[in-house]
Amino acid sequence: MGNLTGLKTDKWRRLSKKARKTMTSHRETLQAASMSVLLLLVLLAGLSAYSSEKSEGSAPTELSGAAREEFLKSLQGRIVFQSDRDGDNEIYVMKADGSQVVQLTDNQADDRYPAWSPDGEKIAFTSDREGNYEIYTMTPDGKNLTNLTRHPGEDGDPSWSPDGKKIIFYSDRSQNGWQLYTMDADGSRVTQLTNFSGRNILPAWSPDGTRIAFVANRILDLGFKQIPTGWNLYLTDPTGKVPKQLTWWKGGCEPSWSPDGEKMAWVSFREVKWVPWVNEKSNVWVMNSDGSDWINLTADPDHYNYFPEWSPDGTKLAYAKSPDKDDWALYILSVDEKTQVRMTDYSAKVKFPDWR
Repeated sequence: MGNLTGLKTDKWRRLSKKARKTMTSHRETLQAASMSVLLLLVLLAGLSAYSSEKSEGSAPTELSGAAREEFLKSLQGRIVFQSDRDGDNEIYVMKADGSQVVQLTDNQADDRYPAWSPDGEKIAFTSDREGNYEIYTMTPDGKNLTNLTRHPGEDGDPSWSPDGKKIIFYSDRSQNGWQLYTMDADGSRVTQLTNFSGRNILPAWSPDGTRIAFVANRILDLGFKQIPTGWNLYLTDPTGKVPKQLTWWKGGCEPSWSPDGEKMAWVSFREVKWVPWVNEKSNVWVMNSDGSDWINLTADPDHYNYFPEWSPDGTKLAYAKSPDKDDWALYILSVDEKTQVRMTDYSAKVKFPDWR
């Protein structure tokens, strides 16, 4: 390879056409072989991590009748969510037991991804009501709307710091694609946090404020070829240091910290071509916050299960389920008891619950 790439131009030209073709073919074969070996090693590492950590779990029991009513009575707090029940995505809030549903936004825009502030006094969300996706805040009655970002780039996925003083979000304003940024809660002092290859989205601040989980689609750069490695979970800190990868090979999305910071709920849509035992629809999993001890909470082969969000007491999860990624229903799952109730029907898309 060294002699081949180091040939002088005139010497290369003096070689016969057949010789040049043969040498080029050998070089391409070596490159392909090197890439195959590297991909195999990365795949084996990912599969090893997957097989050593995963636990299939069991499907939760859906409650009905009196048991369902008792379950609902135990639910406390309020859940904000997005739904297209009026024809387009709007923001709604309801009591955790499903009562007192109130529509907070009402326009022709796409309003999505609501997030409570830690004190419950504001809701951050994403909207394209001014032409492109920006981050807004409003009070829980839908009033006092404020555009925080006001930038020609696309901004989304807001997540509050535990003290309520900052918001982390993704934006494509960088020349290096979708990166994570922080800003003060009033929209000032925007600071770029990450500068990694691929797309970096869906950040979630840990309850103690020292860690940030996020989702990224990394690019494996082999020099002669760039290969996307799929969406996975990563862990960094508020300074944006080099992140730790928690999942592998289309292994993760939608991280949600438990209130005590010890656990993380997330979505796995594990699928690896040519490996039939790593091929499934998305399920809600839980793991330790260091990435160990994976448990499949929904264990549902027939539905897509997404958007997990912990209850304030850390005993339950709200999440959305869909048979076809078209219409979504909201469920609440008791993590330890492995029982659940359906809160909405499948007549609309109900997504991105946030519970406080």
